[in-house]
Amino acid sequence: MTPKEMFKNLSAMRDSLSTYQSFLELQRAQTIKQQFREFTESMGIEANPQQIESLYESFDAIVSSLDEDTELTLQDKILNTLESPFIIQILSLKTAARESEMRRMTQHLSEFIRKVPATGDDSQFLHDLLATSLDTLADQAEFQRDHGSSDTYNEAWLSNLREQAEKLFKR
Repeated sequence: MTPKEMFKNLSAMRDSLSTYQSFLELQRAQTIKQQFREFTESMGIEANPQQIESLYESFDAIVSSLDEDTELTLQDKILNTLESPFIIQILSLKTAARESEMRRMTQHLSEFIRKVPATGDDSQFLHDLLATSLDTLADQAEFQRDHGSSDTYNEAWLSNLREQAEKLFKR
């Protein structure tokens, strides 16, 4: 085989690998979207397609930030996720939810995050760590809502999760 033929074969293999990688990325994205639809249905989220798409975009931003190799520390990634629009939107959807429902929703969210396919071992570790952190925070949350406060139960729950995370990571 001549060098020219070898180069041609290598070039064809590179193109095939690139096409296959694009296919795998598309399959991963479709799997995540399907899991997201199942998640919103299981949470009882009744929203129009635009709201679901907005939720998905917020969720995708979380997954992307976990999967990116950035300078943020592990605890900063988790704390940023807890303060993300997605978490706030999800945990604010049921306006009449009380403590037990908020705890259940948080745990359900953690299960969902754990199941989302990651792009590699490091990002899967972050997904698992975030899910475990949410579980821990939901278990340890001491729900207190000041009766004179204008905060809803949802806002008080989110505030408590943030406070617990700060204590957990001793920030």
